[in-house]
Amino acid sequence: DVVLMDLRGFQPENRGCRFELGVLAEASHLRRVVLLFDAETARDAARADVAAAPAERFTWLEAGRLDRGKAGQVLAALFETRATPA
Repeated sequence: DVVLMDLRGFQPENRGCRFELGVLAEASHLRRVVLLFDAETARDAARADVAAAPAERFTWLEAGRLDRGKAGQVLAALFETRATPA
């Protein structure tokens, strides 16, 4: 249902990551994918790889430095519940 992918340092040449992003974009059973990024992440390339997915599937979380507070944010993003209409 939920996937965490670390894209810190990701560059367009990282073909394995790009393949995985494409698979995650097409996986209709996934509710949410949390993508960690930093200043070195080529976000435009990654966004292009997931463009076909529903916009709400991907959550981008800046994680240049992972400390206790940031770890809590990652867990919150992974386990957040989205309100469903009644």
